[in-house]
Amino acid sequence: MLPEQDRTLWLRLVDHFAQLLKLHIMNSRTLTNKFAVALLPANVFYA
Repeated sequence: MLPEQDRTLWLRLVDHFAQLLKLHIMNSRTLTNKFAVALLPANVFYA
């Protein structure tokens, strides 16, 4: 087992990367949606 301090640090690091990843995915989806709305005709979404 890791010492308690190292384990806490590791958990914080993992949590930090998880937050960054979530943020990145959300931003990517938002950008994709904006581009899709801008570039595609509206009827594509209702077909």
